[in-house]
Amino acid sequence: MSLIKLNKEAKLIVLGGLIMRVNSFYSIREDLKVYHNNNKCTEGNNIEPKNFKHGTAGRRLCERCKKLNREGK
Repeated sequence: MSLIKLNKEAKLIVLGGLIMRVNSFYSIREDLKVYHNNNKCTEGNNIEPKNFKHGTAGRRLCERCKKLNREGK
């Protein structure tokens, strides 16, 4: 069993069973003006692969991600 692995969308790193911080990502859709950095955010997890992009694109952090981060989830 590997200690380090990437999930298929390369959104998170698993190290010995612990989930590490997620690299920032966003949807290229014009109507969605936020980025995500928490793998438990349902809005972020619903981004279709064709719209998925790494980074922040100068957008504000998603409110759901903020809440999850604050709660340590």
